[in-house]
Amino acid sequence: GTAPGFAMTAQRESGEVTMILLPGPPRELEPLFSERVRPYLAAQSETMFCSVNIGMYGIGEAAVGHILRDYMEHGQNPTVAPYCGEGEVRLRLTARGNTEEACRQLCMQLAEEIRGVSCEPYKPGTMNDYIFGIDCDSLQEALVGLLRRKHLTVSAAESCTGGYVAKRITDIP
Repeated sequence: GTAPGFAMTAQRESGEVTMILLPGPPRELEPLFSERVRPYLAAQSETMFCSVNIGMYGIGEAAVGHILRDYMEHGQNPTVAPYCGEGEVRLRLTARGNTEEACRQLCMQLAEEIRGVSCEPYKPGTMNDYIFGIDCDSLQEALVGLLRRKHLTVSAAESCTGGYVAKRITDIP
């Protein structure tokens, strides 16, 4: 793209301040961030952060909050935070450590532990029964990925949804 980004450091009474200005369009921002800003920030700190998102459906945010209350209130590294979406709940696990790999490993260990947590008395089964994917953007993305892996197709005859089911599936390239 043509939009520039830049960084500058200034001395203030409170100490040194670094400002990083980036372009707004994602196709310009994302490569600049991953190729320049992320390595720059990593070199300035001994601590890395990494997040893993667990996508869930068929269970509400309130139930997830009750079931995983101890993880959310007492979790230190990684931390657990729920986010509500359209028909989905997302758990964000965030760890800190010396390397991105170490952080990701902490998150994945906790994700495996969460899979086995009982949902009783709010829902039958375990949390794993409601997980559709890890670091998967949406339920339809998980569905399309599963269909591809199994070499299957899907068709829909929709009158009540006005084609919304097919639209959500075909939104995935």
